[in-house]
Amino acid sequence: FRVYRSYISTSGSFGLTSMLDFSSGGNLRIDGLNNTHYETVFPIGMNGEYSPIQLTSVAGTNLNGYFQVTVTDSRHPLAAGSDNAITRYWDVLTPGLTLTSISGFLQYTNNDVLAPIVETNLTTVGRLSSAGWQTNETGTSYNHTSNRIILSAASAITGSWTLGEDAGCFDGTLPDKYTVNAGNWNTGSIWNGGTVPAPTDDVSVLHAVTLNA
Repeated sequence: FRVYRSYISTSGSFGLTSMLDFSSGGNLRIDGLNNTHYETVFPIGMNGEYSPIQLTSVAGTNLNGYFQVTVTDSRHPLAAGSDNAITRYWDVLTPGLTLTSISGFLQYTNNDVLAPIVETNLTTVGRLSSAGWQTNETGTSYNHTSNRIILSAASAITGSWTLGEDAGCFDGTLPDKYTVNAGNWNTGSIWNGGTVPAPTDDVSVLHAVTLNA
């Protein structure tokens, strides 16, 4: 679903009965030219669970591009451990954009922290970038009461976001190569580090990848 220089709107409030449900896959992309095009609610969810991203303030040196998001209602596959993270993650892509300050939030659901997960132990905001897991970056925080990962003038948003425990969740060994975008296997920019996997690399495919062989 793509919105170009427009606004997402509904006759009522976004929520469980008024959202884009990605149970069958897909993503939401907004093309824009300035900050106001991205300062909106991305009303996304999966399997009937509403877990939006809302951007309240966006600034950057290049805002002519697009902002693409999706959500998955499972634990991030590259988080270490088993019961030390919410069972939800968001993937954000920002091709063409050079962002310097982003404020807003990502909202998870109560069902993402069912026992044996202990929500009070989840004190680390994790963002998987091309450079690996970035944790508790400046401008990021969380609020267990509102079920939100909060961005307050954060400098980066591209990558996969989730909330986990301080120890164990984000300090596991990552594969040699993992995807940071969809595309052709032989395109270096879709892989962490910007290079195509070697035959001996341990590889994790997190996006839709085409392999012509």
